[in-house]
Amino acid sequence: MPYGFYDTRTTKRMVIADMVAGLPWDVARHRANAPISRATAFRWQARFITDGDAVFQEQRHGHPWLVTQPVQDWIVAYCQAHPHTPSHALQPLLQWEVNCTVSLTQLNRVRATLGITYQRPRHEKKALGSPLR
Repeated sequence: MPYGFYDTRTTKRMVIADMVAGLPWDVARHRANAPISRATAFRWQARFITDGDAVFQEQRHGHPWLVTQPVQDWIVAYCQAHPHTPSHALQPLLQWEVNCTVSLTQLNRVRATLGITYQRPRHEKKALGSPLR
């Protein structure tokens, strides 16, 4: 999985479980393969102590970890079947089909990471002698 694309709920669960079990934050981070800082690990742990399972609910929109592997698979499949679909047309489809709200900027980043680019439809050139309308 590319850097930046990871499931935060699973990562948080693993890091918090290891830290509650007594492991140092950096060991917990490495075991979960999470690119997080010390402050983030302790913030997750403190929030888990005060809020419980609410810490696992993701409340941010348009961030890479919302675009999980099933969502990426859907984007790849759809864009391969419909290569002329721009991101502004793909965005509502993504919301409707897989219930994932992603900003256009983030959608463009995801498409670039996956190697899925918008292919502009080709238009026939007008003949030189044809009248302009």
